Amino acid sequence: MVAVRLFGAIEVRVDSRCLGPRDFGGGKPKQLLEALLVQRGRFLAKDQLAEMIWGEALPRRVAVTIESYVSLLRSRLGAASGLIATERGGYRAELGGVEVDVDVFDSLVRDAAGASVAERRQRLETALAIAAGELLEDEPYAEWAMDLRRTYAERRLQATCDLAESCLALDDAQAAVELAERALVFDPLLERAHRVAIAGHYTLGEEGRALRAYERCRVTLLEELGTIPGQATAAAQAAILRGDDPRTLIAAPAGPGADVPVGPPGSTGTRYARNGDANLAYQTLGSGSPDLVFVPGFVSHVEAAWEDPTYAGFMRRLADGRRLIIFDKRGTGLSDPVVEWPTFPERVDDMFAVMDAAVSERAVLFGVSEGGSMCALAAARHPERVAGLVLHAAFARILRAPGYPWGWTSERLERWLDSLEEAWTIGAGLEIINPSLAANPRYIRWYARYLRLGASPGMARRLMRMNAEIDLTEVLPTISVPTLVLHRRHEQWVKPEHGRYVAERIRGARLVLVPGVDHHPWIGDTEPVHRAVDEFIAAL
Repeated sequence: MVAVRLFGAIEVRVDSRCLGPRDFGGGKPKQLLEALLVQRGRFLAKDQLAEMIWGEALPRRVAVTIESYVSLLRSRLGAASGLIATERGGYRAELGGVEVDVDVFDSLVRDAAGASVAERRQRLETALAIAAGELLEDEPYAEWAMDLRRTYAERRLQATCDLAESCLALDDAQAAVELAERALVFDPLLERAHRVAIAGHYTLGEEGRALRAYERCRVTLLEELGTIPGQATAAAQAAILRGDDPRTLIAAPAGPGADVPVGPPGSTGTRYARNGDANLAYQTLGSGSPDLVFVPGFVSHVEAAWEDPTYAGFMRRLADGRRLIIFDKRGTGLSDPVVEWPTFPERVDDMFAVMDAAVSERAVLFGVSEGGSMCALAAARHPERVAGLVLHAAFARILRAPGYPWGWTSERLERWLDSLEEAWTIGAGLEIINPSLAANPRYIRWYARYLRLGASPGMARRLMRMNAEIDLTEVLPTISVPTLVLHRRHEQWVKPEHGRYVAERIRGARLVLVPGVDHHPWIGDTEPVHRAVDEFIAAL
């Protein structure tokens, strides 16, 4: 029996033996083992491992040093030496038959979603006890651990909110309030946790504290996001002022197999599809036909998206009268992080895996920017699954080439990559991407946070380099599904010439240049976008 603990400091249990951080032969061998475990069984070449562990200060003999560390680790692991598998030129963690605490945590949280409220509480409490510490907490500055640490910090936060709501439904208001306050320490903008605190205090007979909890929520959202509490939170305050029965503030718990709301009303909340070893976060919203799959550009976060009223309003309008499916691409948001990016066709397969999980046989695909390129390739490869194609601010390629003079130069790409940290920190660059909101401090703060939650700067940089290799010039003429190409008339980030080129090369495609200067369709005057999409879908 081999068990691995990643929450807290690393620990490997082999039958009755327990190996802790000091038992792997030194700091660098320990980091090598951790780096392999973080990649969840994916292959890492020796030079990749060396770069992850040493950065630019590489040892003189990289391969020999890595090999000696692996030999040392296997010696220390003893009966668990098979945990490190050798492949040509590198290694991977062999996790078959190994119990890893992050997998146990995920399994408990998934099982809790379909359990009765009492069972849900028990499973969530067990899951959070397992995840009591930060992931690999004794490696706080290791870049190779950042993405997985961020992913599980978010999952732990959502599980804490799930548990708080379960406690509230079970009449344990004191526990619910304590859990909500714990969640708010990590994310003061989490309105869901604010609502539990409000309802919990009121259920305990603490009307004054409940109203103060509402006021704290209102002030925090106003100061940090420039918005006001949502309808459900405002309704809770109104119920308290009327003196309603406290039970009216407690949402009915979802029964076994029911959806557990995480997104807006009508949403399934976050679910996970699988494509091979990859877990892909997705949500659905609304009902009706046809299904509409929305594929954002670059990075995303299916839950943080709803925090911005501008984005949320656009998405709710898309879901009006139809079922909307949204997801985080592999390596971004709440989907699994990656070391080696999948190929572009593999990322398209991820999208179809999400459709399969959402039980969507055929859908309209709505892709923005790089997401448009994904949708275009999906339509070319599997037209039987694509009812229609909507491309907004799409391109055939990012970089300039003969016959494609409006693409970016290599120098512009490098300048943009060099500025990523500033964009992730303070929202720099918004004045070019979405000029309409460049002077809006509330949106800038949210946008920078959305980018940070969507991917780390290092992950985003690698993603952008991969996107720079996209070239659909030969693919576009093979697309046969009905297609609508939308582009803002005066956009400067991805110029309208890109949209014209795409529309001219897809047989029967319709080009609509909508007013505005913004890259993202949810910014500026959105009604022309919605009107064009509605008319296009109605005509299918």
